[in-house]
Amino acid sequence: MSRQLLFLLTLTATVVLSTPPKIAILGGGISSLSTAYNLLTHSTQDLDITLYQVGWRLGGKAHTGRNPNHGDRIEEHGVHLLFGGYRYVFEVMDRVYRELGRPNEHPLARWEDVVLAQNEITVADFQGGTCNGSGCFGPGTWQQIAIPFPKWVQTHGKPEYPGIPRNISKRK
Repeated sequence: MSRQLLFLLTLTATVVLSTPPKIAILGGGISSLSTAYNLLTHSTQDLDITLYQVGWRLGGKAHTGRNPNHGDRIEEHGVHLLFGGYRYVFEVMDRVYRELGRPNEHPLARWEDVVLAQNEITVADFQGGTCNGSGCFGPGTWQQIAIPFPKWVQTHGKPEYPGIPRNISKRK
């Protein structure tokens, strides 16, 4: 290989490597925001990250807003629960809140102040009537079904899952 070609290849490689990689992230939900955060905090080089989101609101299915026509009450896009499959969400939230560095007297100083732990959810089942896309009708009744979950042991944002609950009843 000639010296001129080697110099040209070296110069090209230097220019390419000195330009931050361009990364496009689609969506502004929790997964996209976590991806951007982890890329920025764990990268050993500069990154050029662009997050594309339809509309102005971030959060995806977990976003909330206020309705001025109903006393500024908080309304959710969709209820989202942090079940056991979301182990790393707690770890990322812990890192983000530590990085925020809010004083202890702040009402939302820690992520545990924002996420309310629950060991049970309740679902409803309409029995004895007819349900379609418009609702449930007829002489039926709503039956509430409580589903318990085991309590998690929390250690520095890394919960230890105790196992699958055995007491969830099956409908016959």
